[in-house]
Amino acid sequence: MPDDKALLETLVAREKVRREAWLNHDAEALRGLLTDDYVEVNLLGRLSREQVLEEIFPYLEMKEYEMSDFRLARAGTGAAAITYHCRERVSFKGEPDITGDFHVSAVYTQEDSEWRLLLWSITPYEK
Repeated sequence: MPDDKALLETLVAREKVRREAWLNHDAEALRGLLTDDYVEVNLLGRLSREQVLEEIFPYLEMKEYEMSDFRLARAGTGAAAITYHCRERVSFKGEPDITGDFHVSAVYTQEDSEWRLLLWSITPYEK
């Protein structure tokens, strides 16, 4: 089992893969990161993996996504969560940009030695 520092670095790297998939509009990279039963909670509601990939991803343009203040919470040997702050700027279906500061929670599970994203949640906050 990796120590906390190594695990946090691994999960932060996985979140960077997620960010890059959105910034580069790479659906295959995002699909490969998510578990089959992935759930996302965001301003649009509670969404399944298929809903994110089919109803959100094609229409959302991520323009900025900065991450900071990472914290780790372990959940046994095969699951862990990280929380962090992000500053995000996106456009959905051509509407005006949505910009803000958010808290993010990301729960990962280890499948065949690879960490995959099970649950991702974003909540607005004021600094």
